Amino acid sequence: MSEELAEVDFQRFWRRLQQLGLNAYESRSYLVLLDIPNSKPWNGGAGARAAAEIYEVLDSLVEKGFAQVVQGKDQAVLAVEPSLAIPGYWAVSGRCWNRSSPTTAAPDPRSSTT
Repeated sequence: MSEELAEVDFQRFWRRLQQLGLNAYESRSYLVLLDIPNSKPWNGGAGARAAAEIYEVLDSLVEKGFAQVVQGKDQAVLAVEPSLAIPGYWAVSGRCWNRSSPTTAAPDPRSSTT
């Protein structure tokens, strides 16, 4: 797969996850977790502030059912397969999805007035 195609897919999935209700950081982190098995959160950022932020994002993904913490020699965070995570999130959040359009959508980042 070409790098350009991979970037297009990443952007498309990133936007779709935001339409589901994840924020931009959660969406990006989830896609990274799907791509990197056995991810350790302290490898995700440099410095104490970045580490604290990634822990907050990962905790949120765990709460929403998109990630799980696996205890072992080293603690790891694993992505939950989308086929399980998305329906589970819909069931808990009360959201429903129609393939043509979500019933609750995130605003288009291109139309931002900030």
